[in-house]
Amino acid sequence: HLESISRKFHHLGLDVSFQGRMDHADVPPYRVLINPSKTEVLCTTVSEALAMGKWVILPHHPSNTFFTQFPTCLIYKNHNQFIQAYSYALHHEPPPLSRFLRHTLSWHAATHRFCQLTAKVSTKKKKNQLLRPRHRLAAAIHCHLGRGFLGDLIRTVAGGGFYLGFQSRYVRQQKKNYNKLSSSLQQQPIAGNFSC
Repeated sequence: HLESISRKFHHLGLDVSFQGRMDHADVPPYRVLINPSKTEVLCTTVSEALAMGKWVILPHHPSNTFFTQFPTCLIYKNHNQFIQAYSYALHHEPPPLSRFLRHTLSWHAATHRFCQLTAKVSTKKKKNQLLRPRHRLAAAIHCHLGRGFLGDLIRTVAGGGFYLGFQSRYVRQQKKNYNKLSSSLQQQPIAGNFSC
């Protein structure tokens, strides 16, 4: 498929190079991600680009609704809006994401949203009636399987690769680094003269 797509772009006289599959850490610096797909739901590539502070240009479609809350997500409905969004992204720096929006892109937040949805009250039944015990059990298992070493193992085996697979280990290491930094800062005396 990649060869036929490359030939099509060459035939149209467009200077485009296709890099193929690669880890996002190895992608050369870029500022804009365009994903015209209307079939991907919560595309991981889009999430990673948003987390990296890139502009993301997406078509107006229900599968992209989640991403519209991010200020770096530009939605288009037609050809003219696409050109406007692309031009805007090329000529403006992406605004930084708030701490809340950065957290929204984390696996922790995604798992929490999933667990909330699975434990919600069924709208077809009486209000405040809980899901069946087996559904609650499935939600609890999903939430707990994503934690710790077992969650890392499952993500790795499921194709998440090294970086995604060892998310819990990474988070533990980041907390350890933060605690070391925090304690070393607390032990340093404050320099300067202070007077009232």
